Amino acid sequence: MEKEGKKIYFPGLDGMRLISCISIIIIHIELEKAKFNLPATRSMAYLSKLGPISVSLFFLLSGFLISYLLLLEKKTTGNINLRSFYTRRILKIWPLYFLIIFFGFFVWPHLSILLKDDFGAVNGSDWWQAFIGCVFFLPGTLLASNVISITIGVTWTIRVEEFFYFFWPILLRKTDNFIKMCIWIIVCTIMLRIGTTGIHYFLKGYPTWYDFLGKLNFVFLEYRFGCMAIGGIGSWLILNEKTKITSFFYRKDIQLITYFSTLILLMLRVHIPFIYNEFYCALLCIIIMNLANNPACLINLDYKWSNYLGKRTYGLYLFHPVAIILCISIVKQYFGQLSGLQTDLILYPSIIGITIIVSVISFRFFEKPFLKLKSAYSLIKTRE
Repeated sequence: MEKEGKKIYFPGLDGMRLISCISIIIIHIELEKAKFNLPATRSMAYLSKLGPISVSLFFLLSGFLISYLLLLEKKTTGNINLRSFYTRRILKIWPLYFLIIFFGFFVWPHLSILLKDDFGAVNGSDWWQAFIGCVFFLPGTLLASNVISITIGVTWTIRVEEFFYFFWPILLRKTDNFIKMCIWIIVCTIMLRIGTTGIHYFLKGYPTWYDFLGKLNFVFLEYRFGCMAIGGIGSWLILNEKTKITSFFYRKDIQLITYFSTLILLMLRVHIPFIYNEFYCALLCIIIMNLANNPACLINLDYKWSNYLGKRTYGLYLFHPVAIILCISIVKQYFGQLSGLQTDLILYPSIIGITIIVSVISFRFFEKPFLKLKSAYSLIKTRE
């Protein structure tokens, strides 16, 4: 961790954020290729398992960073200013989120006619149910899934984040034992997941309850508060300088074991029922702690280009679905006879290139003015 005056900066975390975002983009490209009957890559089976972990890393990073800033504020001032916190989150998240929601519901239906997407064909109560759900940050299971196209489908993670952002500072403000609270959240999340899965299995003969429990179980998988709590534990260890624990995690042999075991487990697609996300997040949290606070970290993700793109991953994440649909539609119409490799050589550079360009423009001319307003409400300054 570096301190520039009163600014907090964690080296390598922008790079981790970029890795998570690019992984999600690749997975979505392959999923949409399948919908358009384009040949999938041979690694699709592996990518399908990597997807949940990439999203979990996204939540883990949020839990780490937000918890650190809130804990530091509480340690410095003795309190957490909820009004300032919520204002900062609104200025950072809401402008681009609602821009994408507006585009997905009011612009895309008209453009989709040209691209032969069926999103624009859905009307009536389902449309309004989905729209109201997105506006009020409701869980994805409560939305009309047949209305949610990929253009706004990715916003489910933002709704999960907003739920987390609403309750987390209140919990941190009230608790005197942060670690105990995080452990309870992790345990309760896992137990609820196990409980709803078991009850769901035994209610097969009761369709209404079976459907309800299925949706509730999905919510406990979708709302990965356990992953965010694990990130919070990592930030607490760093902030409170628990050197006995952190020095153990910072040892070169422990780093090597963590890096290689995480890589091997992911390559072998090892799945541990009920604690899948939390298990991998525990390993990834050790990596994040090393990147953020260990000068002797064995890997380096702190580069100018990765930091530059890492700070724009919010736009990369929300804009990439539109780029995917546009590029795949064009390739399908004009290059339909190409082989899988030839298709990928056109698709991947085009999608990633367009997404980066749009995200950079959005950050400079749309998001940055709101981020400048956000800094006025920040007690703890971070390097943007």
